[in-house]
Amino acid sequence: MISIAFPLKKLRRSSKYLLLGTVLLAVLLTVHHEMTAVKVRSDGSGMNSDVDSSTWRKAFFKERIRRDHQHDSVEDSTAWSFNYTLKTWKPEYVGQANLHVFEDWCGGTTAGLSKNIHYPLYPHSRTTVQKLAVSPQWTNYGLRIFGYLHPFSDGDYVFAVSSDDNSDFWLSTDESPLNVRLLAWVGKSGTEWTAPGEYEKYASQTSKPVWLSAQKRYFFEVIHKQDEKGTDHVEVAWKLQDHGFRFRVIESTHISLYVNESALTLGEVAHIPQTAASHRYTPIKEHGTVADMLREDPRDTIYQMTLMNSKYLHGVLPDCTYKPSYVMKNHPLQRYQGVQLIHLSYIYPNDYTRLTHMETQTSCFYPVGP
Repeated sequence: MISIAFPLKKLRRSSKYLLLGTVLLAVLLTVHHEMTAVKVRSDGSGMNSDVDSSTWRKAFFKERIRRDHQHDSVEDSTAWSFNYTLKTWKPEYVGQANLHVFEDWCGGTTAGLSKNIHYPLYPHSRTTVQKLAVSPQWTNYGLRIFGYLHPFSDGDYVFAVSSDDNSDFWLSTDESPLNVRLLAWVGKSGTEWTAPGEYEKYASQTSKPVWLSAQKRYFFEVIHKQDEKGTDHVEVAWKLQDHGFRFRVIESTHISLYVNESALTLGEVAHIPQTAASHRYTPIKEHGTVADMLREDPRDTIYQMTLMNSKYLHGVLPDCTYKPSYVMKNHPLQRYQGVQLIHLSYIYPNDYTRLTHMETQTSCFYPVGP
């Protein structure tokens, strides 16, 4: 009776077909449930279906917008500060500071430099500087200068920075890179710039007084960004408050290396300091940033002035034979030599350009010749 009700032999012969049918049935049921779920989500509200399906996208973009509006915010520092160990300092380090160069990076903002995947651990080149004044005459690059500052006397110091384009000057409260603070800067949008040695164009260029001890050394960091145009440079100067001194570029006698990299390869990066300056999160383009200019700069608007009609100049000055005060006589010029023999003018008041010999106090930091 059992064999009649259940044809076991036929079932054995047809087992593979039954298995295939079971799999197909499971697939069909799965597709049916998915289509039912989609229909339920799309019923009733029309536009609301798009809203519901993109909720995660909205949450994602809201978080991005929130972060982009947190200007000068600092990333979680635990990841990069956990491995910090104080480096051994040597007296022979005095006279230089570490310089790291990041090439081929567009824009003029220091915040944009922090978006470079090579920054701050993998610069294109590592070298040194002998004073805090640099003018490589390149384009589309960023610089990071760091080391120790050695005050020449106890007292309250005021720092100033000038650059083309943007730059930041950070100083630690001690020898640790973890305690740096932003003291002075030139711009945030990439459009701000100054001439070499011009420290009074923006309010942000000069710092508040900072008390330093001549018996201590202080970690410092300078970040500079240059775009594809302009005269690239960056300088950091200081002076003692209430002593009547003018700003002076910080020279080699008051700086030292953070670490000697001369025997290290570019692949060795454990020694490179990571600070709040190099890990801060700021948007590449800060919308609505207004430059805190102390006064209008005629160089920014002189091209907009209407030229005077030449008829108003007739008879104003007596006609005379043109006799330039500086000419080349009996001296054949070679190709391009005339560019090197330009006679600089006398300009008053000082316009912070390289076209005057009148300035004796704030002289140019870089050679005028080739």
